[in-house]
Amino acid sequence: MLLAAYAAGAATSLALALLIGGRVFAAMKRSLGAGEWIRRGLGAAVLAAVVVIALGLDTRFLTPVSLASTAPLEQQLVDKLRPGPHAGAARSR
Repeated sequence: MLLAAYAAGAATSLALALLIGGRVFAAMKRSLGAGEWIRRGLGAAVLAAVVVIALGLDTRFLTPVSLASTAPLEQQLVDKLRPGPHAGAARSR
């Protein structure tokens, strides 16, 4: 009896997979065209970025755009991580 119930469940899930699987596969097949165009667009963007970097145009663009100075932040980090004057004396003893 248990084996028959298991077989019925397996047959039901297989039938459902066959019925719905065809529709899902067809939908995935249709969406592959859009994915291909997205991949081509991203590839073109990467090639354009390589050309821009090779010509040195990125430095001309990024230098005026980068207005934020990181020196104060870097100095704060160095001050926090640098051992105090007493810590160096204690280590040398």
